[in-house]
Amino acid sequence: MNPESTSLPMLRVGHGFDVHSFGSEPHKNMMLAGVKFDMPALVGHSDGDVVIHAIIDSVLSPIGLGDIGKHFSDQDPASAGADSMGYLKEVAAKIEASGWSIINIDVTIIADAPKISPNTQQMQSNIEQALGGVVSIKGKTTEGVVHHINAISCHAVALLAKVDNG
Repeated sequence: MNPESTSLPMLRVGHGFDVHSFGSEPHKNMMLAGVKFDMPALVGHSDGDVVIHAIIDSVLSPIGLGDIGKHFSDQDPASAGADSMGYLKEVAAKIEASGWSIINIDVTIIADAPKISPNTQQMQSNIEQALGGVVSIKGKTTEGVVHHINAISCHAVALLAKVDNG
């Protein structure tokens, strides 16, 4: 391969983290990666979807677009109770407009409840449809070492690429 005839992509890695505690509103269900779970919603200004929030930070920060708070402030009354999937779609447009694309996203949800594995396929599909790239989601418990009975946390790592045709 002649290096002068091809452009190699620039690659960037981003990491995101989020945590929310369980709420006590029985009429609101928890959302994780756009999947509704039959348990009380997580406390948050929007819908408290820790998976989407961690993913947003992981894809915005490595390409210089800040974090979730820069684009969707928890001080903005208009975003109270917002569907985080809508945020994700807005972020996808910003990434595309900046000339970057998502290669893959790896997500770890840390929760003693609910059980994540029965829903990972749907969660992965939701994120892939909104952002592109390959998404891997897995759930982990703390096995009693760290008490995670009142909250759920999430880590997301993303790889993004940009081809420089210059």
